[in-house]
Amino acid sequence: ITPDNFNSGCGGNSTFTCDQSKGSVGFYTYTGSGDIREHVQAKLLAPLKAGKKYCVEMDVKNGGGAKPCDGLGVYFSNKIYDLDKDNGGNSFFAFTPQVEQPKGVKIDACTKFSQSFCAKGGETCIMIGNFRTDANTTIESGGFATMGYLVIDNVSIREVCEPNPLQLSLTASPAAIMCGNSSTLTLTATGGNGGYTYLWLNPSGSSGQGPVTVTPATTTTYSVAVTTNGNCGKYTDTVKVTVNVDCGPVVTATGSTICKD
Repeated sequence: ITPDNFNSGCGGNSTFTCDQSKGSVGFYTYTGSGDIREHVQAKLLAPLKAGKKYCVEMDVKNGGGAKPCDGLGVYFSNKIYDLDKDNGGNSFFAFTPQVEQPKGVKIDACTKFSQSFCAKGGETCIMIGNFRTDANTTIESGGFATMGYLVIDNVSIREVCEPNPLQLSLTASPAAIMCGNSSTLTLTATGGNGGYTYLWLNPSGSSGQGPVTVTPATTTTYSVAVTTNGNCGKYTDTVKVTVNVDCGPVVTATGSTICKD
């Protein structure tokens, strides 16, 4: 069995959509016969970023006279799976989805599925369906047949911005020095959720927020990595500053005689 594509522009059934859009996809989430399922797969437009939070949304409804059930999840991976080749002969993909309809919350009339998760990074494909067994799927009983069938539309995946992003500033005073002089590096960190930790990449060995005094012999770029708490736990950003060094002209003398008036 395979999922169904409803496209009113091609004579499909537009009444299966939750709004007035021209297309939707339907798939069985429960058949009551050996955990048989249908799953919908597609490639993402761009890989997901590690440590970033993403919101997964779609319009979903019970379709085709099926029974309301809770069998809806979304699984992200780095490949398109083949049920016969990649699943060891099982009748459905028993993956652990990153987002899933709460158990016991059955889907009937049109509703907005909206959940978020933190990406591991590198996920390039999406799979939508029921990843639970029949025994773990909640579905209404009664009537001629107990079947679960859902129709989805307007699927979107978007990155969730940090509500209070980390802001870094690293300054050098003065930013230009003569040979043998010193400059003071001052770091300012705001945003994030506090709990800052600092790693000075150059000059190594420095600790804390500073200020740090440096005496470079040549023009040098200094950097510090700051870690704070974000949507998906700790994350790090790096800031840099360059101190320009002027050692004046280089004078080369030849010969052995120095004349004086």
